[in-house]
This record gives sequence, structure tokens and C-alpha cells, in this order.
Amino acid sequence: MSLLPPPSTLPPNAIVDTYIRDSGGPTQDRSTDQQLREIQKYCATHKLQLRHKFIDQAKSGGSTATRESFNAMLDTCAHAETRPQGLLLWNYARFARDLDDAIYYKSLLKSQHVTVHSLTDPVPEGYHGRIVELFIDISNEEKRRQTSTDAKRGLRDLVLLHRCVPGLPPRGFYRSPVNTGTRRDGTPRIAHSWEPDPEKIPIIQEAFAMKAAGASLSQIHAKTKLYSSLNSYRTFFNNQIYIGILLYGGEIIPDYCDPIVDIATWKSVQARLKKAGQGKRKKIHPRRVNSPYLLSSIILCDNCGAPMN
Repeated sequence: MSLLPPPSTLPPNAIVDTYIRDSGGPTQDRSTDQQLREIQKYCATHKLQLRHKFIDQAKSGGSTATRESFNAMLDTCAHAETRPQGLLLWNYARFARDLDDAIYYKSLLKSQHVTVHSLTDPVPEGYHGRIVELFIDISNEEKRRQTSTDAKRGLRDLVLLHRCVPGLPPRGFYRSPVNTGTRRDGTPRIAHSWEPDPEKIPIIQEAFAMKAAGASLSQIHAKTKLYSSLNSYRTFFNNQIYIGILLYGGEIIPDYCDPIVDIATWKSVQARLKKAGQGKRKKIHPRRVNSPYLLSSIILCDNCGAPMN
């Protein structure tokens, strides 16, 4: 790939920083290393003084909230004494895939007289370059939307067709490998379903039986030690997978697995949770007078009645 030369605002010996990001997907392995090597060679070729290297690995471009290096880069550019003349990017998609973020943060840097230069996006200098750059940012956001839609559709098919679910299973289940087909290179495509763990089934049943009989979370925890925190038991007792129903991505899959808890015990536990939630709501509403927050003690979890932060 032929890399674009620096603009006139980045002459030889200009001080530049670089921002590098990958999303952490299966095809992104060592992507940041590759970007950095190319940018270092680029700076050597064009006699640019590469200073700071801001790198975010396995971070989505759809938000800047969790991108520590991105925010550190903004802080560096905010101060005249630490501000570079330019910021080099492999492409604008590495900077941001959200249109509003791309426009806002690039405008912010430009207002600080920092040239934001993509090595691979052909943007002419001058007024018309702004229009081209805008269309590139729009395209990047659309690609992100399409990628997200495709990923959700793929996960939905994975769940519906193969009963495979990504991520960690709930307590009492283990991940069981499932061959869902063959990749283009001939290797098997492996996903994982959630299967009840025979060793944990009696403990799960005991916890539900104790809750149905009126035991407190502390008593249940002392007997079963299912979790390290009492708060974890609140979502545990509401999870319908223990009666064989999987809720995932808006889909309801009945008979996903053999029920661990019988329906009578389940209904008894849900009735107790509902009653406890109503009791808590009466006890802590209205808002405590000494709270500095308007909605303190008013917003509660609709499932268990616990106060929400």
C-alpha cells in the first residue's frame, strides 16, 4: 500500500505523536504492532520526529469512554508546552468510528493547531478536504453499524441453530464445545453451549430450596458458598436458565436445557423476591431527606427491589 505524504503543515523535523488502536477482534492480532512499525518507517522516510505513541488495544472505536490512551493523547494536546505539531493515524477509523466523536475530537485538535493526518485516507488539503473527510467519517460509522448488525445476527444464529452462547456461563453451568461447521481453511469452527454441571446441580437446588423456605441470603451463602458476594445471589435467583429457559439478545429459548429447579420451587422463590422488593420499596420511599441526590432511594430494581446506583 502506498502511504500518503505528509501535508504542508508537517514539514521535515516537525514533532508528531501517533494514536494507534485495534478492536481486539480475531483478525486484529498484532495489529497495533504493525501500525506502529509502519508509522515509524513513515516518520523516518519523511524526517518527522515521532515523540509519543498512544496505543489502545482491544478497544472499540464506537466510544472514547474506556480508551485511556486516547484520552491521554487529548490531554497532551490540550497544553501548549506538550502539544505536537501533528497527530499521525493509520486511518481515520482507528481514531473514531462514531461520527459525532470523529467530528468533535478532530475539530478540537485542529482548533489547537494540531494537524490530524491519516496515512491511508486520501484527503486533499484545503476546504474541499473537509468534505472528503466528512464522507470518510460517515462511511466509518456506517461500517461500524453494519459490523455490529452482522455480529448480532451471527450470534443470534449461533444461539438459535446451535444453542451456543458466548461469554461465561452462569453459576452451575460449564462451557461445552460444539463443532458448528468448517472454516474456509478447513479447520473446525468451534463454539460453546452452556450445559448444567452435575457436580453443582445439588448445590443450586439446595440454594433455591432454602430461598423458597424463607432463608436469608446470608444463610444461603453460609451453606452453599456459590458466590463471593451476597449481591450476586439477587441476579442468580432471577435467572430463568435454572428452569431451562435461556434469555439472550432479546430471544427467548424455551427448553434450552434440562431444568435444574422444579417449577413449584421457582415460583415460590419468585413470590418471595417480589414480596421482599415491595417491602423494601415501602420502607425506603420517599427519598431520604439528607441525601444530596434527587432520586436517591427511589429508583429500585424491578426484579429484586434493591436500590440502584
